[in-house]
Amino acid sequence: MQIVVVDGSPDFIDQSRDGLLHIAAPQADIQGLVTEGLRQAAGDWVIVTEDHCRPLPGLIDSYRKAIDDQPGIDLFSGAVDNLTSTSPWSFALFLSGLGQQWTGAETAPPAPTNANLMVRRSAILAGELTRAGGFLNLTIPRLIAAGRYGHCPAAVVDHILSLDGRAALTFQYHCAVGVITANRETTPPLPWPARLAQTGRQLVSYVLVGPWRTVRSLRGTPHARGGTGLRLMLLGLAVMVATVTVNLRRPGQRPMSSAPGEGG
Repeated sequence: MQIVVVDGSPDFIDQSRDGLLHIAAPQADIQGLVTEGLRQAAGDWVIVTEDHCRPLPGLIDSYRKAIDDQPGIDLFSGAVDNLTSTSPWSFALFLSGLGQQWTGAETAPPAPTNANLMVRRSAILAGELTRAGGFLNLTIPRLIAAGRYGHCPAAVVDHILSLDGRAALTFQYHCAVGVITANRETTPPLPWPARLAQTGRQLVSYVLVGPWRTVRSLRGTPHARGGTGLRLMLLGLAVMVATVTVNLRRPGQRPMSSAPGEGG
């Protein structure tokens, strides 16, 4: 087994050793880190996670069983739990970004997350790793559309990211900028009227409707409170600010930096 760590920090010091490949990717955003890791991976099956995630026991064995049970699948999503960072803001941030992959979710997620996925390396087209955000916006949708995506809920990581309100909003904003920028660079831009209409729909979903729908889904738990909904509204607003920021950039202009604490 090979472990690949892609490091975007400016003070990189190579710590490679037998079984561990430590790669420098200065100033790379989250998708750049993931892409470089996939490029450097030697095995045909690659598990992707982030530096603030802790693999729980049985992760690899669960994925191996999924490979044996579903030989026609090339992309698996694992599950994500929030066992360690349980403060109100940390839990709201977790729900906002990973609610569909949460072990408490009632249905399988429609797509995987960088926090916990596994992909067959040979199923990724060479050109998809040469474009910014190509894995996120080209490989994953293509494999899902082809029916080659499956869910492995027994493979779980703990998402460890304890943040206060200001740090959570900043993190959400930078993550959203990275994702939206990657999407912009791999899909044709919409005309301005369509883009404005899309932004309006997102505003309703992320800020007005989605937060309270999430709170209703938590009924019977300590998190089904108005405070959770208000935090989710503010996190949704951070996504909308990121959307406007990216839309105002010139095509091809990259974000200044990735969110603090990101890694692949």
